[in-house]
Amino acid sequence: MADLKKILKQHPCFTAADDFEALCKPLEKLEIYQFSHVKVDADGHFSLLSKHPELVKHYFESEYYYFDILQLNSKLEEQYLMRDLQNLTGKTRQLQDDINAYGIGHAFTILHRSATRLDFYNFATHFGNSRINEYYLQKLDVLKQFISFFHEKVETNAHLKLAYDYRLPCKDKENGFQQQLANDLMAVDNLNIKPASRYYIPGSQCYLTRREYECLSWLAKGKTQDEIAIILNISLRTVRAHITQIKEKLQCYNQFQLGMYFSKFIPFS
Repeated sequence: MADLKKILKQHPCFTAADDFEALCKPLEKLEIYQFSHVKVDADGHFSLLSKHPELVKHYFESEYYYFDILQLNSKLEEQYLMRDLQNLTGKTRQLQDDINAYGIGHAFTILHRSATRLDFYNFATHFGNSRINEYYLQKLDVLKQFISFFHEKVETNAHLKLAYDYRLPCKDKENGFQQQLANDLMAVDNLNIKPASRYYIPGSQCYLTRREYECLSWLAKGKTQDEIAIILNISLRTVRAHITQIKEKLQCYNQFQLGMYFSKFIPFS
C-alpha cells in the first residue's frame, strides 16, 4: 500500500495525465469531459485513475475518499447512480461543492460488483450542463463500450496501469457516504386504499364483482370449485353461480376460453 506523499508525487494521474486525457477524448462527443475509474478490492482498499490532476490532488489531501460514493457496498451486480438526484449531506456534500467549484458536475456512476471487487465508473460534464442527465441512460450502451475500450487501453499502457498499484484504505472512517434518505417515503408500505368493489378485466370492457374476482383468481391458482367454496366459506351452488356470471361477462363458454383469461390475473391473496 502506497502512502499519500508517494501518491502525490508518482501517481499516473499526475505523471501520465496527457495519456489519460487522450484516452478519454472520445467521451467529448457525448459532452462528457470528466471520467474516473475507482476500484475497491476485497480488502477494503481503493485505487483510481481520473482526469483533472488538481482535483485529484485536492481529493487525496482532503481525504474525501472516506465520504465518497466508493463507500457504497451494493449487493447488485450492476447499479446506476445519478449524483443530481441524491440529497448529499456533510462531507459528501462538501466534496460535491468542491468538484462543482472546479467546473465539474452532473455525475453519473455505473457501479459493477464482482466476487472480488467493486468498480465505479464515473462520468461528468461541465457544471451547469444538467441536460446531460437526460442522456446517460439513453446512451448506456455507448458508455459501456467506452468502459471496455478504457480497460483495453489501460492494460496496454504501462504508465497508466501503474495507477492500480497505488492503494489506500477507504474503510477507516465511520461516516461513509453521507446523504439524506427520503425516510418519509421509505416508511410508506401501503396507500390506505379501500378494497375495490369491482375489478376491471384486462382486454375486455367489463368488470367483475369482488366475489367473482376471488373465484376467478382461485381458479387461476388451480383450485376446484369445491375447494373454492371451502376457502371462501360459501356454498358450492354460489361458486357455480359466480363462475356462470364470469363466463357470461367474458363471453367464455368453456373452461379453455376461461383459462385464457386466467393468465391475465395476479392471483388473489
